[in-house]
Amino acid sequence: MEDGPLTYSIITSITTIIGPIITWFLARKKNAAEVDSNIIENMKESLDFYKQLSDDTRRRLDDALKRNDELEQKVNDLQKQVMTLSMMVAGYGLQEKLNIITDGESDVNEDTGESPGECS
Repeated sequence: MEDGPLTYSIITSITTIIGPIITWFLARKKNAAEVDSNIIENMKESLDFYKQLSDDTRRRLDDALKRNDELEQKVNDLQKQVMTLSMMVAGYGLQEKLNIITDGESDVNEDTGESPGECS
């Protein structure tokens, strides 16, 4: 057989076709491993994001619960103050004096038909 241009063309064509096929076959596992690695890395990033989101939400909830407890304590303190002041007013008889003053202001001036607080 002669080593002519036809033989050379056939060998070149076969090499051109087989070379990429062999390269693809050998690189397939490497490419699959890289894809898996990228997927795992993306999942780790997503997990870190949701962990930070969860931690932030937990911190905000703890802050809100703490603030709620503080406000409940303030309300209780104010209720005690109101109760103490009410008892002081009742104890000193100021309630009766306030009633007398209040009753006097609600009287209508019979001459003018106006309340004492009204201006003409």
